[in-house]
Amino acid sequence: MERQMQELVDGYFCEWTEILKDPERQKAFRQFDNTDEEVEGVEIVTERQQQRPAYWASEAAEQDFKGHQWSELAWQPLIQVGHFDEFPTAQQMCPHKRAFILSDGIIGEGDGKYWVSCPHHKRNFELNGSEAGKCSNDESMNIATFPVEEREDGWIYVKLPPVPELDALLGTSRWKTKSSESCNPFERMDQKLEGCKKGRRARKPQDVPRKVVTTNSISW
Repeated sequence: MERQMQELVDGYFCEWTEILKDPERQKAFRQFDNTDEEVEGVEIVTERQQQRPAYWASEAAEQDFKGHQWSELAWQPLIQVGHFDEFPTAQQMCPHKRAFILSDGIIGEGDGKYWVSCPHHKRNFELNGSEAGKCSNDESMNIATFPVEEREDGWIYVKLPPVPELDALLGTSRWKTKSSESCNPFERMDQKLEGCKKGRRARKPQDVPRKVVTTNSISW
């Protein structure tokens, strides 16, 4: 047993430390594969001297992204790849909790249709066909979709509106989750716990009911 314990001690290493030592492994934790840039989609707040993301926004983005009328659409080369199946690309923000997360969603296919499922709360948005952009399990929201195609030059082209229009409708700064718009999901629990604490402090020892039991003329 001593030998086995020593083997465990000798073989111990911190996985996170190893990642910090390896630039290639650090790339797995970047927001984007092709750039070191980051997009801050959630406001960071300080609580108990620690930082955390703001809670989910209390209101969803119930705007008609799917039916928005753009002034014009033009093909733009976005990424160079070898092979790519043709289906529309979509906005990054899931309207449900305004999280910029759809690029990490689960892609599904069936009956000639594609859809993306938000990894947070599983809102499913159709990506092609006449109902492209529709949320199949929540009619209160939808997303904008854009045609995409692979061309012989090896680039993927997306038919996009002018950048100012795109940013005005879907820009990160507009839909970023802010603490002023969020609600504390633990508020009721905090109130309940605080009430329990006050109840315990208010009751003095003499106020606690005592059960009197009498057995063979002995009471306590």
